[in-house]
Formats: sequence, structure tokens, C-alpha cells
Amino acid sequence: MDDLRAAANGSSSRFARIVVPAEDIDVLRTLLGGNALTERPVADVEAAVKEGELGIMRATDVDQSVRALAIDGVSLFGNDRVTDIAAWPLRATVSSTESWDQSATWTLVAAGDVMMDRGVAFELRSHPEGGDYLFDGGTARISGIKCCSFFGYEYPTTERTGNRGAVRELFQGADIAMANLESAVLVDAPYHAQGFTFTADASLLDSVDAAGFDYMSLANNHVRNAGERGILTAIEELNNRGIANSGVGLGEEAGEPAILQTPSGITVAIISCDAIRPGWEAVAGRVGTFNCKRSDVAGSIERANEQGADVVIVFPHWCCEYKPKPPSYAPELAQQWFDAGADLITGAHSHIAGAIGDIDGNVVFYSMGNLIFDQDFRQSTMMGVIPEMTFSGSELVQIELHPTLIIDAQPNLIAPEDGGQFVFDQMRLGSEGLLDY
Repeated sequence: MDDLRAAANGSSSRFARIVVPAEDIDVLRTLLGGNALTERPVADVEAAVKEGELGIMRATDVDQSVRALAIDGVSLFGNDRVTDIAAWPLRATVSSTESWDQSATWTLVAAGDVMMDRGVAFELRSHPEGGDYLFDGGTARISGIKCCSFFGYEYPTTERTGNRGAVRELFQGADIAMANLESAVLVDAPYHAQGFTFTADASLLDSVDAAGFDYMSLANNHVRNAGERGILTAIEELNNRGIANSGVGLGEEAGEPAILQTPSGITVAIISCDAIRPGWEAVAGRVGTFNCKRSDVAGSIERANEQGADVVIVFPHWCCEYKPKPPSYAPELAQQWFDAGADLITGAHSHIAGAIGDIDGNVVFYSMGNLIFDQDFRQSTMMGVIPEMTFSGSELVQIELHPTLIIDAQPNLIAPEDGGQFVFDQMRLGSEGLLDY
């Protein structure tokens, strides 16, 4: 609040001015002073904030295209948000047709690919805590860049910086936490030292459950690596642990969404599909995947809305490996799905954090990259992103992006100044032409 008052009175070395809604300038001058308050229409305040200005907006005007700041460590958004609006330090009585209900907020934390075979399973052999090790990451930094890996790529040298368990806390703190399970599942699964056959041992799903995941997508290009049995075991083992899932099944079952409820009473439908393996789609009498291109994803979205979903999320496995920019078919599908009534798209498969798109005010993450994988041959595959998203009722109002760094198969959080900026730069590169801000 001291910094805010200084900026409002023109004595801040950091902010030359604050833009505020014209209808609120009098009350804000009473609260803060006001030699450097610049009044604008509400829409112009949002435009100025998108360009990097410091602004003051009503909570009811905040959306995902602006970054809402905490004040004195107090935030209205995210896992650590305050539950009582009375704790917010900047409040005033104004005339309005809308009111802010803090109890209606809830969070969704999403991540990309989780693979628990090959090098990941090998790494677990040296850790007595088993699969729990995978979600026990804290914070880390990149100490240098080396050349070259066995594939000829530059890769980072890394070190952990403490805060053990921070990754688990991020997922446990969410009202809904979700990721993509990039493998088939078997009881006493065989270990694959190399190659592209992935089978996760069913016992490792205990760690997924303990880490706080509420949903795992199964529609991907590895779920059939153990045939029909690997798919059915994945469904059964996740169901036994109360972890919702979708994207696979017998015939039309593959297109059925998973239905989850938030503590605030919001019904969330999650539809998962795969665009990479067209020959694996479920058809009458056969267990398989819901296909992003060949199955009726739009129809599933429409039915979910008709059946009472407040929020519909599509989780596609799509795009191109190791490329941040999506292929042309992905924005086209995204447009179709939003037209059908989807509210959010969170994608995976490319193994790197990729583009963000804005389609008619709706957000699409084309790829969140790897969360848990053994691709330590390249900086981009060792780093991903975890979006922490806050909704107010059915509206997405804030997104905080957490870059991650995989060390010995384990994801850790990494701040921009410690090397995480690499992820943001890569996402920005992929997003060129897909955003108007």
C-alpha cells in the first residue's frame, strides 16, 4: 500500500502514473491521494494495463488478459488467495450493478505429460520414497549451458535451491489438478530401458493420487502401448483411487467427459482427445481413444453443456513434437470447440512449452510441455509450464504461469531470473500472431 500511495501521488521511482476508471477517481483520490492518477474509461484502463501500465480496476473487470497484483502479500487470486474479501487492503464503496463474490473463486492447476517408464522408472530405483520422489520437487536454477548432448543439443547444468515439496503443494492446493498420463498402465508393468513403449506400473498411481491430482487424461499416443489391457487397467486403477479420467473407452464411451465438482459448486466437464494416433480411435466393439480430428468432439462439448456443465475443458494431445508454434489444424479445431461451447483448452504432446492462443476471449494452451519425463538431452524438453488458473464462477479471470525444470526425472519450479525466462520466451515465440496482447 505504501508503494501504491507513492505512485498515486507522483513520488514513485517505479511508476510514473496510475490509470484508473473515470467513475472511480474521486473515491480513489480519497483512499490514496491522487496527483498522478489518470482517469480513463474502463476499456481504456484495461488496454493501458495490457501495455504495461499500472492500473486500478474493479475486481469484476479483471480478466485473464491482465495481471492482478497482490498487495502486501494478499491476493484475490490463485491457490493462496484470501477467502474473505475483508482481508483485501484496497476496498471502497461504489455504485455498481455487479458485486464481487470471493467465495465463488476456485483454482485449476494443469500440467502436460507425465511418463513413468524408461528413464523415469530407472531413476526411481535409487530413491527409497519411490514414486513420491517424482512430485517432491522444490525450486531450482540453471547454472550454465553445456554442449552437447548425445543428440547434439545444448542442455543446462542445474542445481536445486530448496523448498522441497513445492511442486506437490501447487497441485494439492488446487481445487482441481490435472495432467496427461503418457503411458499405458499395468500391474507389475515391465520396465523398458529404451524405445518408445511406455507402461507405468499401477503402484505409481498412488503417488499421483497423493500429489493431489483429481484428473488424468488418457487420450494420447502411448496409452495403447500394452494393448487393450493397458487401457482398461489405466481406467480401473485411476477409478480405484478416485482420480477422474477420460479420452478412452469402449466405442462411444471414449467421448464421455469426466465430471468434477468444485467446492464452490461449479460443475466441470473435461473432454480428452488424441490427434496423433488416428488408428487407435475407439469404435463400436473396440477399446480405444477419442480422436481430436475424426471423432465428434464438438458434439461431446455440446452434450456436456446441455447436461449442466458450468465449465467445459478440452484436453487434446496434438501439435508437433519439439515445436512451440501449433500446426494450422490446431487453431482450426480450437475454434470449432469454442464455437461448440468449450471454455478452455489445455494441450500436450509436443514435449516443450508452446504457444498460448486467444480465440474470441477464450484461452488455449497449445502445449504445456513435459511435467515428468526422461528427455534430459535438450533444454526445451527439460522445461515445461504449469498454469495456475483462477475462475470466478464459470469465468476464467486469472492465469499465473509456473515454469518447471526437470532434474533427474523430477519437476522443480524455476523463477524467470533463475532460468525460467527461457520458457516464457519460447511460449512468446510460439504465440506470435495468436494473441492481440
